[in-house]
Amino acid sequence: MFVDEGIHCYASMNTVYMISEKLEKCTWMVDLLGSAGHLHKAKNMIKLMLCNPDVVVWMTLLHTCRIHGNVEMGEDIAKGVLKLEPENSADFLLLSNMYAAAANRDPMRMLNGRQSKEVLKKQPITCGLGSFSFWVSGVHLHLFGIVHATCLHENS
Repeated sequence: MFVDEGIHCYASMNTVYMISEKLEKCTWMVDLLGSAGHLHKAKNMIKLMLCNPDVVVWMTLLHTCRIHGNVEMGEDIAKGVLKLEPENSADFLLLSNMYAAAANRDPMRMLNGRQSKEVLKKQPITCGLGSFSFWVSGVHLHLFGIVHATCLHENS
């Protein structure tokens, strides 16, 4: 129901309200369709966009592929993201999570041409519990972080 309403609103932007297609609105629709499990519709929408799709719109679809466990489509999208931004490791990390969930894939397959010793960097993550960072080097995942003192419980 919400998906149909979203599609109607998106379509009426152009036809009723004369609002031109913008990348942000397309990304919103890709997220809506993908989150609802309509991954092929979301991918087709990206292919038919009037504006040039950027890494964000492709990563949005990759994220929804991870949610729905569509590893095959995720691999194709991640390869495309790798071509657009080879220094960005977010595609590799999302795909690694998909492989781990499928439990039958080798996450290092995604490197495809990247040096196996190359360090793939991820920006630090900050949340209510603390600050964490991780990187992948070869076949090893390294995680480190600082837990805020307010999150620790003393044994006294």
